[in-house]
Amino acid sequence: AKDTPLKVDVKKAVDADKILANGEALEHGIAGRKETVNVIASDSGLLKDGDLTATMTSVESLDDDIQPKIELKDKGSGMYSLIYVAQAVGQYLLHINQEGQPIQGSPFNVTIRPPPDASR
Repeated sequence: AKDTPLKVDVKKAVDADKILANGEALEHGIAGRKETVNVIASDSGLLKDGDLTATMTSVESLDDDIQPKIELKDKGSGMYSLIYVAQAVGQYLLHINQEGQPIQGSPFNVTIRPPPDASR
């Protein structure tokens, strides 16, 4: 039965390559300050809760205490805000994944700098 058509599940696959992230916080941030990255998934297909995940890890330290806290907020229409707070100065890798697949440009190299000296 080589003429039997192959059945293909036509669930719209989400294309992680079409998910974009932008904002200065992808490159640098200030220690202890909330930094926001915009994640645009509007052209990538349908995202379900939990499809989009993010982790940020220090390149220099495995100390769990300094790993940044991350929050992903769904703003609707395929737009998300990724908010992170890194407490320690240094180099970090920000991974943004869609169902385990890295989005375009991920992982991002982020430099966290000390806060400006308020006493000057």
